[in-house]
Amino acid sequence: MRKTIALLIAVLLVLAFAQLAESQETIEKQAGITPGSIFYNFDIFFDEFKILFSVPEKKADVIIEVANERLAEEAVLIEKNKEQLSEQAEKQRIRQLKKLETLNNPKTDLKEKIEKHIDRLEEVKEQVPEESKDSIENAITASSKVIEKIEATSIKSAQKTSWKSGDLNADSLIDDRDTKYLLNYLQGNVEEPNPILRGDVNGNCVVNIADVVYLNSYLKSNGSAPVKGVCR
Repeated sequence: MRKTIALLIAVLLVLAFAQLAESQETIEKQAGITPGSIFYNFDIFFDEFKILFSVPEKKADVIIEVANERLAEEAVLIEKNKEQLSEQAEKQRIRQLKKLETLNNPKTDLKEKIEKHIDRLEEVKEQVPEESKDSIENAITASSKVIEKIEATSIKSAQKTSWKSGDLNADSLIDDRDTKYLLNYLQGNVEEPNPILRGDVNGNCVVNIADVVYLNSYLKSNGSAPVKGVCR
């Protein structure tokens, strides 16, 4: 019995080490050419060319792909204790993410793509040495700020267009269908209202369940009419 348990533990340890080695190999393969190589500038140029000539509906995906490559480069260089070169890769990574701020894609779509990229950062954070985790944490913070910028841009864009607060489905009416739409949106069952501030019926510049309650009260003649908030 003891031999069986020992054998099982040994097998699990082998599998764990194999998985770790495979993960590291995947990162190095994705990284490819890294800062410090004489070919790195050519790699950057090729990626920029690829982004430039990608079709509009795929451009965000290509940018995220390049950002993931920069992240892999950063992870490999951190592993090799090449801090200055890893910082160069990080600057290039953030540069790519900031390009997403200028795209016309639905903001929820861009946000989801960056969140997946952040998930990848979290995975890398678990793999790098303890003394390097702060660098990856800073990268996560920088990526989150890009999301904040995209959300802020979305709000400013919404304020410049003509729309009615509470008219979630854009049919020029405010009725029970709008309450249902808002609730479904918050549950992730329908697309984001266009603009998102259609759902900010209480005017506090945040769309959440409180807006559902507010809109429902208005439709039952128990509350005030939807308002437009002064959002920044």
